[in-house]
Amino acid sequence: MLQSGKHVADVAYYIGEDTPKMTGTCKPELPAGYDFDYINPEVIEKHLTVKNGRFVLPDGMSYRLLVLPESATMRPAVLAKIGQLVAAGGAVLGAPPTRSPSLENFPAADEEVKTLAAEIWKNPNVMTGMNLTQAFERLGVTPDVVVPTDVLWKHRSDGETDIYFLSNQRSSARTETISFRTSDRTPEL
Repeated sequence: MLQSGKHVADVAYYIGEDTPKMTGTCKPELPAGYDFDYINPEVIEKHLTVKNGRFVLPDGMSYRLLVLPESATMRPAVLAKIGQLVAAGGAVLGAPPTRSPSLENFPAADEEVKTLAAEIWKNPNVMTGMNLTQAFERLGVTPDVVVPTDVLWKHRSDGETDIYFLSNQRSSARTETISFRTSDRTPEL
């Protein structure tokens, strides 16, 4: 069941350009009821597009929000691509970078980062100075699942089918009320 379809996640946390790094941190902290993936600069530059306000990858994965790391650096090419994605309707949360992490084209690259950031951060799709709960409220994104804290979950989508895997972390059976963002569907157990 957990191998069917695609993982459903609202957030793509950009891991930045520090090396070697395969994952990042979840800052700001992800509120309960939402899920995430990490995304790297190569994927952003070469594969990420925006469709209907969602960041989309060629394999069908999509995200409502791109979260930038707490870093003052970003290469101009990555920042320029993020600017294109924002102009196409993608939503970004994070502070603007102020310089390039690379010495390539130094010092012109630092000036290019400052210029690009100043233009991109004028767009209302770019949010800063707020947590993810506030960003989701602004975007109108409700939690994917509302469950007690000791119930783990994963959501996958396979065509027209939404699959929610729930795992009771208590050692005893229980009855709970659980809410799903998915609507217009008949649940099956």
